[in-house]
Amino acid sequence: MPSSPAPLVGNAAAMARHAELAEVLASQPSTLIRYARIDGLPGFVTLEGGGVVQTTALLIEGQKTGALYVQCNPDRPRGIVIAGQGEGSPFGERTS
Repeated sequence: MPSSPAPLVGNAAAMARHAELAEVLASQPSTLIRYARIDGLPGFVTLEGGGVVQTTALLIEGQKTGALYVQCNPDRPRGIVIAGQGEGSPFGERTS
């Protein structure tokens, strides 16, 4: 699924996009690979339709999600920290 062409601003825009995502994910569900820290933010790594690896990081502001950072097929998965394993790629190898 293509990303949003511009940042989503406001609740209505975010909810409309999530409705679109729900339709796609119902027929092509993601597979969670693992939870991780991505560039210092809490997040997770998933396998999407077509074998696409995706990282999702959450910027938490207070008690709310301030932003979601999503990257598909990261070429160089630097900055990913697997819980208890130090820095590494989604598959556990260490990266430089």
